[in-house]
Amino acid sequence: VNFGAFDRSTNCHQLIQLAAGNTNTLNLSVLGPNLLQAKAWIAYNSSGTFSNDATETLGYVVESAGPTTGRAAITFTVPNTATFRRTVRLRIAVDASTTYMLNGSYLQTVTPTAQLIYGQAEDYPVYITPPTVTWTGSAGTSSWSTAGNWSPAMVPPTDCDIVIPDASIDPV
Repeated sequence: VNFGAFDRSTNCHQLIQLAAGNTNTLNLSVLGPNLLQAKAWIAYNSSGTFSNDATETLGYVVESAGPTTGRAAITFTVPNTATFRRTVRLRIAVDASTTYMLNGSYLQTVTPTAQLIYGQAEDYPVYITPPTVTWTGSAGTSSWSTAGNWSPAMVPPTDCDIVIPDASIDPV
């Protein structure tokens, strides 16, 4: 497991740090001859439990034709609504591809709580830093609570970093 320069295969105790609003690529390497399926989730609300819905699912990769590469890449963006400055959990599940049959049925798509047949699931700690929100005044008003006055276009939450440069319209 790695995110850019962060390589979990050599240091399993390091905290993964991700910034809200940033796009990341999760790279997985799997040993073995079988086609694979891989799925990942982050419990962004710091509940410690995972749902299989779009708000927590980072992505899904399935190999359906050989030969297997043993690699999967999942690209995702940390939402600006994630819980900041707390450790949340990342779960990665890898199993044999859904193209394989077991007892006459194709393997099911992995879920956060699935009992995997040939693979495994691992949890990793992730620390999410808040986005830096910059005042632009682009909405043409001085209203602090107008998302269009900020980049990215969001009203800054109380726990994010804010930049207010010299501008013709100052926030109120």
